[in-house]
Amino acid sequence: MEKKKNIAWFPEIRLDTISSVQLLQLSSRLKKANAEAIVLAGNISQQDLPINDLQMLEMYAGMPIYYVLGVDDFGGKSIKQVKASARSLSTKNVAWLGNRVIKLSNNSCLIGSSCLGDGQLGKKEDTKFFLNSYCKIKDFKELTSSDIISELQKYASKSVKATEKVLLKALKKYKNVVLTTPVPAYAENTIKDGNEMNEHMLAFCVCKSLGDMLTAVMDKYPDSKLTIISGFVKTSTTYSPTDNIVSVTGINHDVLDDIQNIVEVS
Repeated sequence: MEKKKNIAWFPEIRLDTISSVQLLQLSSRLKKANAEAIVLAGNISQQDLPINDLQMLEMYAGMPIYYVLGVDDFGGKSIKQVKASARSLSTKNVAWLGNRVIKLSNNSCLIGSSCLGDGQLGKKEDTKFFLNSYCKIKDFKELTSSDIISELQKYASKSVKATEKVLLKALKKYKNVVLTTPVPAYAENTIKDGNEMNEHMLAFCVCKSLGDMLTAVMDKYPDSKLTIISGFVKTSTTYSPTDNIVSVTGINHDVLDDIQNIVEVS
């Protein structure tokens, strides 16, 4: 029987705020947690793509790093530009997930989604709220809030189709799929202490169209399991829209704390 593996993941690591000494200390904690891979659910850095920091962490920890891009990773640049850089700089052990299917074990794999908030919930086009992180993206910088919502809906449509394609590819070979997303696919993952997220925020912080697609696909694969780990929401939540989907968010703990967020795969 193949042994179970621990995958450590971070909802928002912000490598630009972590020193080399802290990276070394974080690596020690990863080893203590018996982690065999690291997954970063977006917001890697507010600086340029931090490939040097990622490579240093991989070298110290001695395990592969896989990541998706969060909204802050696009700050000051276009989405297309940042994705192109992530794709060109990816290696075997430090890789942007993109449309990849990463084998974790004989039964389990890892995939990623590029979906951001899709403007389907909350106030939607009627919102007067501007989420500062989105306004910093070059594609959206000069747009009004309602125009940003419209562009996000177009972007989500393409991203959801791409995610569906890679998910179906993964399900053909693996019974257990771990999906990493930069924002939750379900609004239930934004509830904190019984309180729902502000309706102005929901349009930017949840990709409802992604959740709808995932629920529909997994309904056709009742014997398979999908585990979704999402960034942006920095509190621990668990939501299961169906018997074979578990969607979680995690604590954004200090790098000097013990590792809080672990996904166990077999």
